[in-house]
Amino acid sequence: MGLAGGELTNKINAYISEQKERNPNFNKPIEVVEKIIIARQIIKRSTWDDMLTNEKRICIYFRPSRSSRNEILTNEILQVDCHVPAKQDYIADRIASRIVKLLNNKNVNGVYLKFAGGLGELPAIPGFYCAGVRFRYANPTI
Repeated sequence: MGLAGGELTNKINAYISEQKERNPNFNKPIEVVEKIIIARQIIKRSTWDDMLTNEKRICIYFRPSRSSRNEILTNEILQVDCHVPAKQDYIADRIASRIVKLLNNKNVNGVYLKFAGGLGELPAIPGFYCAGVRFRYANPTI
């Protein structure tokens, strides 16, 4: 995630100059370039070899479904983990509590997420700290 303040501005400026070298007519608004830079930070698979820098990462994934008393619904779990350098462990807990405030009792993609508890410190690669939270929601199987 390492895109705070000046670092994001530096990446935007580097991207714009790189594109202008390739195409002198490059003329996209800063807002579009900012979205491109942020989208590049989103990963689609669990890769940890690129976390050797001091970057922070939020991982969002689904845990296995569980059956409920009602055959039509399944209990789903959404887990959010935050990985930060070990020296900044307090930041992971602050991010986790902010995620709870943002997502608890909110309608996301047609389902209401309910806070299901904090996971505390989770295993992480050496030199990093990981804090996690879980949300539950009911999903119709029909």
